[in-house]
Amino acid sequence: MDRRHRNFNIRPPIQFCLGVAIVVALMLFFYSTNSSIQVCLQGTDHGPLDLQAKAGTSTSQHLAEVLKRATMDDKTVILTEVSEAWAQPGSLLDLFLESFRVGDRIEHLLNHTVMMAVDQKAFERCQFLHPHCFRLIVPNITDYSSEKLFMTNDYLKLVWAKIEFNKQVLELGYNIIYTDMDIIWFRNPLQHVSVMSHFTLATDWYDGHPEAVNNHVNTGFFYVRSCNKTIEFYERWYMAREKFPNKATQPVFDSIKRDLSSDLQVQIRYIDTAYVGGLCQPKMDFGKLCTMHATCRVGLKSKLDELKHIFDEWKKYKKDNLS
Repeated sequence: MDRRHRNFNIRPPIQFCLGVAIVVALMLFFYSTNSSIQVCLQGTDHGPLDLQAKAGTSTSQHLAEVLKRATMDDKTVILTEVSEAWAQPGSLLDLFLESFRVGDRIEHLLNHTVMMAVDQKAFERCQFLHPHCFRLIVPNITDYSSEKLFMTNDYLKLVWAKIEFNKQVLELGYNIIYTDMDIIWFRNPLQHVSVMSHFTLATDWYDGHPEAVNNHVNTGFFYVRSCNKTIEFYERWYMAREKFPNKATQPVFDSIKRDLSSDLQVQIRYIDTAYVGGLCQPKMDFGKLCTMHATCRVGLKSKLDELKHIFDEWKKYKKDNLS
């Protein structure tokens, strides 16, 4: 037979070896191009032992129990924070909870939501309304009956305590979806979270590209994956408050995000305000919106009035379009 027409058959052992070689090559390629993701995934198991070794207190044990009850299958929890002023009947806590119940198939997410109560009255109100509550002790604040106004000393203590608390949750091996309580939910925003990134954050003003560092970040809503890199990021973020005195967490994040993301090889993505919205750049398309944040509004009454109006509009839209 002519060699040009001879069948070129590869023996089974050679086929097997070639197959293994191809798989190994693809794995090495994926690892080399996504090394930060691999490190992140590998880091999720170290946290519980670290935190217990450092703390070992009844408080940390109670936190671990609350998170375990609330977690999703992939060890993700939704976190939010509530104070006495926001927990009053008819205030933001009630509106926040109602938004999940009225939203488009998101009521079940309340089963995975942990509320950090920063005072005893808020904790008691939370326990009355919600199954997953944790009492967060913030030193040197005694009066929670009134709202902590933007950029006051008590406000700064609260927001920095939130960063320290989130870091502890990451150390316990849980991914975080953080949402401020002055956010109402319409549908599940996780569809706009990038699983290939360490951080996915909301923006006050979105410039059109999800990876552009010029996006104006809003730390009132974000997703962060638990791993060594993000824990280190949180550690440095918290320590940076000494370099930027009298600054809140959000402007400090904006100031350090470029250097830290480069040093730690942390990938940060930003969400279009068309999906995770805010009142700084309102895009009121209820066909797309997942959440709406009362940004660019100062004061509890201003936030509450605006959100109630938007929520009423959402309910009309849902009745006409999603029933």
